[in-house]
Amino acid sequence: MANSRHISLDEVVAHFAELEDPRSTVNLQHPLVSVVVIALMAVLASASRPTAIGKWAALKEEFLLNTLDLPNGILRNDVFRRVLMTLRPGAFQACFANWLNSLRAIAAITTGVERRVLAVDGKTARRSHDRKNGLGTLHSVSVWASDFGLSLS
Repeated sequence: MANSRHISLDEVVAHFAELEDPRSTVNLQHPLVSVVVIALMAVLASASRPTAIGKWAALKEEFLLNTLDLPNGILRNDVFRRVLMTLRPGAFQACFANWLNSLRAIAAITTGVERRVLAVDGKTARRSHDRKNGLGTLHSVSVWASDFGLSLS
């Protein structure tokens, strides 16, 4: 079996650091990249809503405070909701794709496998929308890179 390689949080941050911050500069308390990276990690850990992202962040408070730029402490649920709603999907997608490509390159180097075969499965959660708050239906996508033994959900 090939050697494994751990991805540092700084490497993840680097892929999302270029996201343009769509928020007003008034009362700006949390760096965008910190908000996005926390949300991304929480979703990868199965959080599905801003409330769950906030709970995950609270559980990981010590780790997050020691590894990310969080001058005003851990974010509240409503911050995640507001920030994620303002992100430009195309810009986030470009950063996310760039990060996935870097993971694929690392996996190819680590395993010696260079084929790019990905199995993709998507699901829509019934009755997960919240019309009252203007939130759409939740969708989940799982990607299995069988050549690398890597799964992203």
